[in-house]
Amino acid sequence: MDCFYAQVEMILNPTLGDKPLGIQQKNIVVTCNYVAREQGVGKLSYVKDALKICPKLVLVSGEDLTKYREMSYKVTDYLLQFCPLVERLGFDENFIDVTNLVKDRQASNKTYDVKGHSYFEDKVPRMHCSCGCYERLAIGSHIASEMRAGLKESLGLTSCAGISHNKLLSKLVAGTHKPNQQTVLFPHQVDTLLLSLKSVQQIPGIGSSMSKRLAAMGIVSIQQLRTENLNSLQLEFGIQVATTIHNLSHGRDPSPVTQTGPPQSLSDEDSFIKCNSVEDARNRTREILRNLLQRLREDGRVPHTLRIAVRKFSKPKQWTRESRQCPFPDGVLQDSDSDKVIEKILDVAMNLFSKLVEISKPFHLTLISVCFTKLEDRSKKPSITTYFKKSTDGPAANQKIDILKTRSKKPSIDTYFKKPMQQHDPGKHSRTFEIKDIQKVNSFFQKTEENTMKKQKVNHSSSDNSSKISENRKLISELFSGQSISSKEQIVDNSILDLEYNSKKAILDDKEIKYVDTSKTSECPSSSKFENKDQVQHTARPTKMEDETNNSLDLESTPSDFNNDLPPNVDVSVFSQLPTSVQKELIENWKREKTKLQVKPRSKEVKKSIKEFFTTK
Repeated sequence: MDCFYAQVEMILNPTLGDKPLGIQQKNIVVTCNYVAREQGVGKLSYVKDALKICPKLVLVSGEDLTKYREMSYKVTDYLLQFCPLVERLGFDENFIDVTNLVKDRQASNKTYDVKGHSYFEDKVPRMHCSCGCYERLAIGSHIASEMRAGLKESLGLTSCAGISHNKLLSKLVAGTHKPNQQTVLFPHQVDTLLLSLKSVQQIPGIGSSMSKRLAAMGIVSIQQLRTENLNSLQLEFGIQVATTIHNLSHGRDPSPVTQTGPPQSLSDEDSFIKCNSVEDARNRTREILRNLLQRLREDGRVPHTLRIAVRKFSKPKQWTRESRQCPFPDGVLQDSDSDKVIEKILDVAMNLFSKLVEISKPFHLTLISVCFTKLEDRSKKPSITTYFKKSTDGPAANQKIDILKTRSKKPSIDTYFKKPMQQHDPGKHSRTFEIKDIQKVNSFFQKTEENTMKKQKVNHSSSDNSSKISENRKLISELFSGQSISSKEQIVDNSILDLEYNSKKAILDDKEIKYVDTSKTSECPSSSKFENKDQVQHTARPTKMEDETNNSLDLESTPSDFNNDLPPNVDVSVFSQLPTSVQKELIENWKREKTKLQVKPRSKEVKKSIKEFFTTK
């Protein structure tokens, strides 16, 4: 983009369009429009020097970058309408990979000439190469022209463009013709462009520090870097860096254009001539945090790391920059009071500051920077602490409740060995029976009644219970008497089967009865723990079927011995369906726990009332 900051100011205030304009940050003119440049004002010049050169220079403060940042994202969003491969480079530059757009236009078999300038040549003869690079770059120049025209029409911004076959060369050639122009660089022109550079530092990727190390090796120009032995570069910089800068010197840059997503960090800084007190540093950091917090709330994400950086002045034209970081304080952003949030973050920031600067001694700072980094969506990886906070009404709160309900539905392994609760709800627990199920139910009640009468002598309540069983059988017969025999499915309420369980339990409630053996006839789950009126007595149930037990559990013990190994709260019918290896392991664990605890048998004495423990003797 041409003099980007100045253009934004001229769009906001059109009266500045024909005046020399400079953007001031502290005591420096960071950029200026082309009217000011024609009068001799340069970028990054001191304000006093710029005013001497151009007394009519209009200065606008550029301390607040918000308006420039917003316009920058508008430019990127517009370019994304052409293709998805747009990579941001600062506020005013973007790399765009238009390969697919070029292929689509090649399919039309239309002839394209270069639009704009060609580097170092007014006219480039049409070249028929085997790879077709001339045609592709010519089509690319038309696409670049359309993008630039669209930016001017929609946003009012002028721009320059460089068109070539990689990122390095397109960036270098973009500034050849300015402002509001574009330049194409063909492969045969690469050497001419690179050798025209005055120093190696003009190659993107070779900064001040590396150029000094290269100069110490006697390498200043691009030609010297090209001819330098690769082994000597590798000894100085390592294999990867040496190979990279050697390729760059020849115009080779394989790095792809990667689509730029949301920024990974939000940062802001304040530069000044001198800061030498903790109170001054705290006030400056507070203002930085105020700006950052507003941007963070607009962004909508949550940072996980807080970083502080300072620039220390040591002697004229020498500075050192240091930084420290720590985890971002949890839960601080949930407070709706911005001032309180700022003060909480400020306390953490000043703690980092004290580690960077020895405040007990005099110090001289020229810059303070604050950065919120490792940004993530609020919905991603919630902290466990969020589930213990009071939830408010709304979708977010309902979502948390649903998550908790889902998690609570996960049963423990112990629940598979406990008795299912008997519930009397015809609407909820009705199920489908076939005709063979009716016969099985009738047979069940008949056998249960016979075994009960044969094995036990019961009191007057047993006759009542036996009559209940008979009534149950009759009730089921009456239930299906009105149905057609050919019907394959009938509805039977489970509450009828519950009557059998209650009848059997009533028989077993007599204090003289210890156990009623119905294992060989009963197929319905029933309790294995019975409670007398005068004493509590635990007896384990026998297996569901003797032959099923022998098939499912290969143990050298009788069914009664096997039952004695099970805890009283285990349902044998469920346990017998487990794999043999699981059954063995569970029984071994239960035996081990039983031996370890050394539980004494319960006394047959009558239990004392709990009131006796609180009475004084």
